[in-house]
Amino acid sequence: MRRTTLLFLTLVLVVLARADGFTFVILGDRTGGHVEGIHGQVVEKSLAEDADFYVTVGDQIEGYTGDADAVNAEWDEYFSIVETVPTDLYVLPANHDIWDDQSEEIWRDRLGTEPNYSFDYDGVHFVILDTSRWEASDSLPEEYYEWLETDLAAHEDDRLVFVFYHKPLWYNTLADGEPDQLHDLFIEYGVDGVFNGHFHTYGAATYDGIAYTMVGSSGGRMYDDILYKGHFYHYCVVNVKDDTFEVTVVPLEGDERYDWEVVRVSDLRFFDKVEEEYIVQGELYAGDGATGGEGELSVELTNIAAEPFTTEITWDTGETSWVVEPATAAVEVPVNGTAGFSFEAAYDELYPLPEVHLEYPYGDGKAYDYESAARVTRTIEISPVDGKPDVNGNVSASEWTGSAVVDYFCAPDGGAVTIEDTVFHFGYDEENLYVAAVCYQMDTNLLEINATERDGAVWQDDCVGFFFAPAGTDGDIYQIYFNPNGVIFDQRIFENEYGDLDGDVEWNVECDVATRIIPISVATAEPRYWSIEIAIPFDALGTETLEPGDEWRLNFRRKERVLDSSADWQYPITYYAEYFGRAVFVE
Repeated sequence: MRRTTLLFLTLVLVVLARADGFTFVILGDRTGGHVEGIHGQVVEKSLAEDADFYVTVGDQIEGYTGDADAVNAEWDEYFSIVETVPTDLYVLPANHDIWDDQSEEIWRDRLGTEPNYSFDYDGVHFVILDTSRWEASDSLPEEYYEWLETDLAAHEDDRLVFVFYHKPLWYNTLADGEPDQLHDLFIEYGVDGVFNGHFHTYGAATYDGIAYTMVGSSGGRMYDDILYKGHFYHYCVVNVKDDTFEVTVVPLEGDERYDWEVVRVSDLRFFDKVEEEYIVQGELYAGDGATGGEGELSVELTNIAAEPFTTEITWDTGETSWVVEPATAAVEVPVNGTAGFSFEAAYDELYPLPEVHLEYPYGDGKAYDYESAARVTRTIEISPVDGKPDVNGNVSASEWTGSAVVDYFCAPDGGAVTIEDTVFHFGYDEENLYVAAVCYQMDTNLLEINATERDGAVWQDDCVGFFFAPAGTDGDIYQIYFNPNGVIFDQRIFENEYGDLDGDVEWNVECDVATRIIPISVATAEPRYWSIEIAIPFDALGTETLEPGDEWRLNFRRKERVLDSSADWQYPITYYAEYFGRAVFVE
């Protein structure tokens, strides 16, 4: 017998279905760095399907703020976008929708359901499972499994059973031939199809007769628009007839419609390994990056195919100041072997970076088109400050004598910076890392500052942000963002048991911080800016001692919201420490 508790709700719908079956539409992620207007266009195009109802795979709002009014405003915006949907819309909770207890209560209030619920349509059972705050199947709360098993057991004789949950927790288990706890439950109770989102990447696979579908982006940010990588805006249409179903993928652009296996998960996993293991760029160390330099750009290839292959490695210097010689080199890669080439490179300006291109062949005459910016690593040498800075937000030159000064950055795409001037200072003493930033802004009345509580969406404000990977801390990364009012978002990023990165938002850095905003009324003749000074104890970052010669990995940035861009120190901004720059502590 199904149960209804304070935690879980089961909805049962009794409907009259079409005589020839029924159709429903699945909408992909709207947010996760949403592109304005796209979700509305996807919804508008989907109306032509004349579907019986809609289901989402989550991430309806950006979220991640402690401001309840702001969260409700985002839900208002979402509902205004989907108000044209003429049928029932079943919304799945995801990490941008529920991230803490308050956002879960807002979910209940706005959606009118518990995060876990189910419904029936013409003898087909639909399960909506909340995975918003968990990163692995075996980390879901026990009560979730109890509810899910009870619900599935009550419907194992239904003609079809579909399960929706946001994060494709099976991608690093089933796709690698590893067991998965949820999958075992699905086998036991005859689940027919599983639908997920989260990665903004489309992919399809079958495991033990169960069809798994990763629905890609319906508005969330993508880093390219390459079809065979699963990167294209779309929605899915599911046609159900008798005890069978068919999934069709409908891209936003054009009139073409794709079969379910237009992108296979097995290929996506291969692509992951290509960029992680089979194509490896060597690092070119560029010093502070603010002046010209030279070095080697190397590329090494590993061949896991049954035949040797030859490919051309080509450098595109385009509008950059880089000279790479030779510009192109042919490389023959033996079976189960490696081969590569080192190119001589020189530049006057580090950014924008040159790009490397090559084709890596894989099965059935297909080739993976590898395209990446050069892997260049910057270094900052941090010296002791002459005196302990007074952390008051006023970046006084006398207090920061001897600090490392950084004023050369790139845009988020690795090109020339497009925002106003920014200057960072770094220094240290026996106990603290000191950081300051001066962020020039012609009109400080245009500063966007919405986050008011710790761990709110500071990264959506004007802000400065840091990624610290101290030596000797077991690979932990500390992400800390500050807005012009000194509000902090911080988390500890760590590698979980599956080798994926997880974030612990409950971690809080204990630091001194002060900010200052120069308004127009004061700065009539002087440059206008906002500034920040921070003192972070070393033990707050997992290391108690620091010696000259110690080396950390780090990255940092300043965001200017009115120009919708940022000044980034090391390209690219990523959570993986091996792509950070280097901080060397000197005497």
